[in-house]
Amino acid sequence: MDYIAETPNLVFVADGSGRVFDVNEAWVEYTGVDAPHVDRDQHDPPLGIVHPMDRERTWGRWKQALETGEPFEISYRLRAARDGSYRWFLARAVPVRDDFGTITRWVGSATDIDSHVRAGEGGRFLSATATVLASSLRSEQKIVEQFCRLTELRFAGRCSIRLDDEPREASFDDERMIIPMVVVDRYLGSVELVSGAVLQRFDAFDAEIATAAVRQLALAIENARAFERERLTTERFRFLADATDRLFADSNAALNVQGVLEVIAARRADWAALYLIDPGGGIRVDALAHGELQRLSGLDELRNQHPFSHEGERFFQDAVRKRRVRLLADVTPDSMRALMLPYLMPIVAGGMPRSLMLVPLYTPDVDFGALGIYATDYNYGADDVELFEELGRRVSLALEHAMSGQRERRLAQTLQEATLPAQLPVVQGCVLSTAYIPASGSDAQVGGDWYDAFELPSGRFVLSIGDVTGRGLQASVIMGKLRHAINVVALYEEDPARILDAAESIVLQRYPEAIATAFVAIYDSNEQELVFANAGHPLPLVRNEDDTLVRLAAEGLPVGLRWMAEPARSQRRSIRNASLVALYTDGLTEATRDIEQGERQLEQTVMREGILYVRNAATAVERGCLRRGESTDDAALLVLCFPRSVGWAFDADNARAAGEARGGFIDKLRSEAAEGSDFAAAELVFGELVGNVVRHAPGPIDIAFEWKNQTGVLHVVDRGGGFIYRPRKRAELLSEEGRGLWLIGQFGRDVRVERLPGFGTHVRVVLPISKRALGRSDENRSGDLRPDVTSREKFDDRRVDDAAVDDLRRVDAAANAVSSGADRRLERRA
Repeated sequence: MDYIAETPNLVFVADGSGRVFDVNEAWVEYTGVDAPHVDRDQHDPPLGIVHPMDRERTWGRWKQALETGEPFEISYRLRAARDGSYRWFLARAVPVRDDFGTITRWVGSATDIDSHVRAGEGGRFLSATATVLASSLRSEQKIVEQFCRLTELRFAGRCSIRLDDEPREASFDDERMIIPMVVVDRYLGSVELVSGAVLQRFDAFDAEIATAAVRQLALAIENARAFERERLTTERFRFLADATDRLFADSNAALNVQGVLEVIAARRADWAALYLIDPGGGIRVDALAHGELQRLSGLDELRNQHPFSHEGERFFQDAVRKRRVRLLADVTPDSMRALMLPYLMPIVAGGMPRSLMLVPLYTPDVDFGALGIYATDYNYGADDVELFEELGRRVSLALEHAMSGQRERRLAQTLQEATLPAQLPVVQGCVLSTAYIPASGSDAQVGGDWYDAFELPSGRFVLSIGDVTGRGLQASVIMGKLRHAINVVALYEEDPARILDAAESIVLQRYPEAIATAFVAIYDSNEQELVFANAGHPLPLVRNEDDTLVRLAAEGLPVGLRWMAEPARSQRRSIRNASLVALYTDGLTEATRDIEQGERQLEQTVMREGILYVRNAATAVERGCLRRGESTDDAALLVLCFPRSVGWAFDADNARAAGEARGGFIDKLRSEAAEGSDFAAAELVFGELVGNVVRHAPGPIDIAFEWKNQTGVLHVVDRGGGFIYRPRKRAELLSEEGRGLWLIGQFGRDVRVERLPGFGTHVRVVLPISKRALGRSDENRSGDLRPDVTSREKFDDRRVDDAAVDDLRRVDAAANAVSSGADRRLERRA
């Protein structure tokens, strides 16, 4: 056994049952336990030499080897007797057998592998630390929590972290380490590690591992702080970008600033206000926005108020005069009372601020006012001041931009009005209507589109429409020159094609690069005929009485290029059977960049029945083709309507005009209706239709009456959002809802409701009226939609006075009187 005594490893010898009966001196020197006491480790753990966390695993593996006879091998930690620390050992034991194969003893050794194991454990700990810290990059608090949790699980008994700016010196001993967190020259805090009662004591290697781990922690915290700074910076830039987008969304300055206030109230404040300086020097709340809290809703009453007391006005004027943001923190009710007028304090109470800022709005030459920013539960700081200073500069720029834009638009509008005809001629049997739609957007440039109608000495009319290439003052000047040239040439030239050629010659002398499309027609109202020529312009639409749709086809190069081809020829067409002719520029059909879709939309709009019964058909067509703010180019429209009806147009709330229209309608019936016509029913339908507009779609109203197939038809067009007509067999006469439409359905026939997109609703009703034979044409092509009504004959006793202008209660008697007849008519229909 001398070789056992001489080996540096720890050696033990056990009998066949596993009882240790001999150990070498190295074993006793390290563990302090001799052979008789080795086995007590598994029965009396407090006295054992195996680490508590390795004890169960070690003795379980030893018992397994004894039962199977297989060699024993395990890595475990043994306690050193000199200081109580633990080191890693690799233990191996092999059985010794006699000639019969019986195990007579076990010989084992334990080799110190602590340096190797600790190096691997330290590397794994650092790797795990890096993984945890990387996964917690965006949260400083999470980084600290995860680091402490991992360290206490795999390295130390306790870990605590201090994040402060008071430097602590590094210190190391076997039970406690304090390690500063430093990135470059920036001190972030310190980490304190305690070894714990059951773990090995710290040594120099542990200090190296801990220092490396703390260095990773410091970098992770610095990265998290940098990320948070970047996040806040990004958030501020995004806030400024969103506010700027709202500022320059369109040309309506008041609406834009309102949008900015809404962004502020949603993301950086509880409520915000725009204060503007009146011409007299007063300070007025021009716009206001607040959060969704119910207690803030009362602040809306501050709009258009002059809220400040004398002291508050001095505070305001000081901020504006010095052009510096004024910040008040820890605001109290008393300090607010000093700033506000007393009677407004109950309103402000719901949004009593803890902190507020006044951000002056100005340009070098003008002081506009200020933004008021209010927070109810926190104080603003220096970063907020810097942010809102930048926002104030942008709002000031937007206000200046809006003011200059308004000036430019007024000038452009004045110039545009000067280049278009001031009034249209009166054409026999025809109603002319026009629309000019400037391009949407913030620019204030005039366009090159035009329309014109000019009466010639011969009594005929020159109609022209066109579009000069380009925009701005140059295009507008060329447009005016070309329009007037067409009119002047038409005084001595009757051929539209030659008119275009001559006008081109005149314009090119002054503007050789000018190019324009144009359509020129000469209308003879007596012959009801058009002679026309085209210069590369969209072909006008003609809607006939039989509801067919054709185009006025003619070829020809645009003005400015016509000299390059053979002279074009004019075309001739009778429009005796036309209901409507629409001349337009391409801005009407190219707004969505889909020309085919634009053309289809125009054709569908022109073919709507209600278009023929409105005062301004051009406006109705334009609104049916263009959505608000959609047009990317100017558009012009000239529409000729040939009415077979008589009509009236007025505002629905104008009782006098409504009465005159009613009288005109009655006189029309009395003068042309056959005996036996149900005049009372017709008047009732008229009143109910007007009353329906008064109640549900107040605004402009167009009414038209016509004879079709010797039967009276009434048309009413409002500006409402539309409704769905569902005929009902019965109505509750004591209920207001639906009773008017029910009455219309009972006294009229073939009720139709048509939606005119972007314009209003058209209701058509066939009346129980027949036309008497008058010996003359039943067509009324006078085009007079506003007859001068000077008298009115009384109806017979069946007439219902003012049936449905305001009060449906007057209808009850008439409805009850005819209810049995209505029921019989319904039975016949069924």
